[in-house]
Amino acid sequence: MIDDIVKYTNLYIDFKRNTVGYKRDRDAKHTTKSEITALLGLLYFIGVKKDNHTNVKELWDTESGFIITRQVMSYKRFLFLLRCMRFDDRDTREDRKKY
Repeated sequence: MIDDIVKYTNLYIDFKRNTVGYKRDRDAKHTTKSEITALLGLLYFIGVKKDNHTNVKELWDTESGFIITRQVMSYKRFLFLLRCMRFDDRDTREDRKKY
């Protein structure tokens, strides 16, 4: 399942890279299985800490945030992956809606 998330997320990252036109390649680089696993772990950690009403940016704050969030990935990368995370192939979505 994680492999599918990585696959479809990377396809969407390619789509975004071609339509948005990021200034630097590293701003829209592909993700990996370990990075998606880390993202899911962060989301789980945030839920366990019951910080779902906290501003996400505060979780990366050096004063009030958690060290683990900054150690796992940057705030910008976290937001980028959340925006790009996909669970299905958008090219076959219409065909699958027929069933």
